[in-house]
Amino acid sequence: MLTRLNDGGVVGWRTKDEIAFLVNLGTHADLASRRTSTDRKKLLRNYIQAAQNRQIWDGLDREACLDMAATL
Repeated sequence: MLTRLNDGGVVGWRTKDEIAFLVNLGTHADLASRRTSTDRKKLLRNYIQAAQNRQIWDGLDREACLDMAATL
């Protein structure tokens, strides 16, 4: 299971964490080198492609994650 840290210790990675990852994918560069929307779209397309081969979802809602990636 994927884990993340919070103030209370280690907690499992949840579907909402994966969706937050997708929402922020490609947005963390500084202003001078910020990725263009084309690059962000490519990252999201790559996520969707890679998800087809992903074997371990550790309880994540696969369809919700893919729907969010497609929507973004």
